[in-house]
Amino acid sequence: MLQQADPETIAIAVPDETRPVPLNLILPVILEEIRKTLPALNPSAITIIIGGGLHPPLDDNGRERVVPRQIAPDCRIIAHDALHDSMVDYGLTSRKTPVRINADFASADFKIVSFL
Repeated sequence: MLQQADPETIAIAVPDETRPVPLNLILPVILEEIRKTLPALNPSAITIIIGGGLHPPLDDNGRERVVPRQIAPDCRIIAHDALHDSMVDYGLTSRKTPVRINADFASADFKIVSFL
C-alpha cells in the first residue's frame, strides 16, 4: 500500500491587513497543530505568505502588523508581490483567465489557505 510521506515544506497563505481576519487567533492554532502533527519539521520549513492581490507588498513593519514575529518566530514570512514575485502558471480557467500562483506557495509540499 502506498503511503504519503510527511511534508518537508508547508506554505500558509494569509490575507493582508485590508481583510479583517483575526490572524493573531488563527495562526497560533494552525502552527501548534503543525508542531503536534509533525514534530520533526523544522519551523523554518514553514512559509507564511501574506497575499495582497494587486496592493503594494508590505514592508517589514506591515508584515509585523499582519503576522507578529512572536506568533511565528522561526517561520519564514513573506509579502507576496503580484507584479514581481516568481509565479507558477497553472493554465487558464474555462473563461480563459490565467491562473498564476506564487512560486513559494506552489512549491510547498503542503498548502494551507487561512481566509475567512
